[in-house]
Amino acid sequence: MMRRLPAARRLEPRAVWTAGLILLAAAALWFHDLNGRALWWDEIGELLITRQNLHDLLVTMSALPGPRLEEPELAPPNEPHPPLFPLSQHAWIGLMGTSDFAMRFPNVACAVLALALLYPLGRRLDGPPTARLAMFLVVLSPFWLMYARTARYYALTALVGLAATLAFLAVLRRPTVGRWAAYGVATALLPYTNYIAGVLVLAQALYLFWARPGRRWLLTWAGVVMAAGLAFLPWLPVWRAQTALLAAAAPADLAVSPLGLALKLGFPFLSFTAGETTFPWEAPALISYAALSFLFARGLLALARPGRRAALIVIWLALPVLATALILTFVTPTIPFITVGYRLLFAFPYAVLPMAAGLSRLGRAGRAGLLAALVLA
Repeated sequence: MMRRLPAARRLEPRAVWTAGLILLAAAALWFHDLNGRALWWDEIGELLITRQNLHDLLVTMSALPGPRLEEPELAPPNEPHPPLFPLSQHAWIGLMGTSDFAMRFPNVACAVLALALLYPLGRRLDGPPTARLAMFLVVLSPFWLMYARTARYYALTALVGLAATLAFLAVLRRPTVGRWAAYGVATALLPYTNYIAGVLVLAQALYLFWARPGRRWLLTWAGVVMAAGLAFLPWLPVWRAQTALLAAAAPADLAVSPLGLALKLGFPFLSFTAGETTFPWEAPALISYAALSFLFARGLLALARPGRRAALIVIWLALPVLATALILTFVTPTIPFITVGYRLLFAFPYAVLPMAAGLSRLGRAGRAGLLAALVLA
């Protein structure tokens, strides 16, 4: 017998208006002065890759054989990522140009849409107050602010990951042909967006041991996942070529040591709390660690009550962190541990949800005090 999800909650106009205002504030903040700082190296690499013609772009992604570029000094770096973001960015800049604003606009738009999807997810898991507070915590996050405004694939991955999660919960609640189709499309897009994000499908499989769906439902889910996997088969040789290129490069410092693995496992804590723009021993970081760790623990305890979703949160958060650390240690050790955080931007919403659940359990004075401390930090 499948464990039931919490019953769907009726939309309240006031709650929707509040969420809408938070979304507008986020859009205003994230789009503000988007070209105020010059592109940094990763964004420049993305520009060099995506401004090529389509044939050269596919060569750079190892999808076609051919010479890299006629001008070695302007040669783009290898593109070891899936094709969805580079191809969409290529089409976008072909229309809008290569200004700093144009380069960053698609990622910010994806970040705003991802924030919009966070509301129904939080509402489904724990109600409108937690959903609104989760949105607010994302707006406050220096980690999200930094990488949501970067001309890279990070926010697109978060958007597709949240869409896949919402579709998964929708078919768990009431399976229909349309919901299964939406889930299949979102699942098929995950590995085309970020290879590591495909681990969310494994998270779903682990969660099903807890949910205990019926046999017919489970067979349908397996069939949809297999179809999504078949959709990735044409790109599989390219993924293998990209992985081989990365694996052949010199390993990063501490890449394959126990200390390096520990740093990869622990670095997301820094990213998801204080962000990566302050030193971890400074007062703002320490305030963020203490406040958000307290809220995270309190929220998990609240979500662990019957009918709540602590199991989902733990699996959706822990599995991507573990998978990323293991892949960067044993498959592509050339990537340093300090890059773990932004590669996990798609897992950040699942860390924010228990923080918001913990915050919603506080009294008005405690909530205001913690939010004030976080704003100052």
